[in-house]
Amino acid sequence: MKKIAENTCIRLIPRTNQPDYAEILNKKGQGCYASIGRFPGKNVVMLESNDDQSCIQEDTVIHELFHVIGLWHEHMRADRDAFINVLYKNIEPAQYPQFEKLSSRDATTYNVPYDYKSVMHYDETAFAKPGKISMMTKDTKFQMYFMSRFLELDSHRYYGYGIFYDLIMGKGWKESSNFPVVTYCDMQIRILGHVQRHTVQCVLVINIFTEKFVRDYIKIDGIFVLRMITIHSGILMCTDIVDTMWDQYLQESGHEVIREILEDKGYGDDYDRSASAGGLSIDPGIRRKTSVLVPLMSREDLNMDQSPPTPTPQFLRPPSSRMTPNV
Repeated sequence: MKKIAENTCIRLIPRTNQPDYAEILNKKGQGCYASIGRFPGKNVVMLESNDDQSCIQEDTVIHELFHVIGLWHEHMRADRDAFINVLYKNIEPAQYPQFEKLSSRDATTYNVPYDYKSVMHYDETAFAKPGKISMMTKDTKFQMYFMSRFLELDSHRYYGYGIFYDLIMGKGWKESSNFPVVTYCDMQIRILGHVQRHTVQCVLVINIFTEKFVRDYIKIDGIFVLRMITIHSGILMCTDIVDTMWDQYLQESGHEVIREILEDKGYGDDYDRSASAGGLSIDPGIRRKTSVLVPLMSREDLNMDQSPPTPTPQFLRPPSSRMTPNV
């Protein structure tokens, strides 16, 4: 409320005897929502906060307060089609109303420019099917802005310039600060005949092919088989198999994956013309650099091992999980 007061002319005051008012509630299983605009009597702002989830984050609270004040979602504006594409094929039909476009009779923009960064704008993965995005900006530079926000690693504030710069300069993922994602990995190390467990910081390479490789090529059954191979034959054997499968996948399906991505952007015909002219290829050197790490061993899997464990230093233990709000 203080943030709203500091940045707008709106003031939220405690209720005394006003007949129309907003009441902030916390009920389990209700999530985060608010009525839009002023209604007679009580206007509910639901901010669930418990062990399951919490809506008590600054952006979420401001978002719901703006709803009860009278603001709709930015991506529902009457002119939104000039700025974004809503990818309905990636959204469950039950969630279509979240992307309904309002008519100019129902809401006005007051001639305020479209704001991709508005607190009232859903992010690009909101209500999307797993591994998909629900919205894509038509302005390329804002696509790069959202990519930078997703990576959370770009030292250049605007439009992912740092990513392009590293690509142009030929920096690999070991040298670039823009590509790696640092996380925690469970590792098996064989010392004097005993397999010992370690949790260490490791680097994962971001790759647009990885999701399709796991989902469409290895599939659930393949992941199960690879886990069995890892348990009974070791991680090196499994890594060798995955690496071979990765090369084979790129040879067989690399162009199809690229074409699907370009089709989403409306460039499918351009791709077909380039491919038929022999102007597209996947360089083997590039293939070797686009390594993939598949989560074959979970912490629970490793805990099945009965060999003497090596204590994990406190500073290497992963942080405790945080609750994710339902925005």
